[in-house]
Amino acid sequence: MVKVLPEIWSMRALLVCLAIITWSMASAQVGQGSAPNGTAYGDTCLTTCEVMPKYPGGEEQLLAFLSMNARYPKEARKQWIAGTVFVSFVIEKDGAVSSVKVVRGVHPLLDNEALRVVGSLGRWTPGTLLGKPVRVQFNMPIKFSLQGKPPKRVRERRAELGW
Repeated sequence: MVKVLPEIWSMRALLVCLAIITWSMASAQVGQGSAPNGTAYGDTCLTTCEVMPKYPGGEEQLLAFLSMNARYPKEARKQWIAGTVFVSFVIEKDGAVSSVKVVRGVHPLLDNEALRVVGSLGRWTPGTLLGKPVRVQFNMPIKFSLQGKPPKRVRERRAELGW
């Protein structure tokens, strides 16, 4: 029994060594596709970069554009639908806005309006990484709010639903 125990331990050590060698070979094969002088980003979409994309005129102009061009849908106003729609979009290497989609919506009426207004944004100054333009993904909240108190019918319906 004493002689069997060292054989078992040596078998375990051998299996552990084989596992480590297999893992290191798999890791080396994965890394072979990258560029020799660093990472080649190609069409990869980043969330951060050295110089982030900028809307012409800065953030103030972006907010002004959104407030001037976003139209509250009449049916949403009538039903007193409000909330914040979170939109994701990509600023391409040439500064164009693409891949606009709703990440977290409120109601189809408000979601569609948020998609429309973000899709109508003009060209941005593209973001750069290592001096080259790159694709950058943004997430932006667009808040739809109504002033005042909701009508009695809306308050009653919300009370029925437990809001």
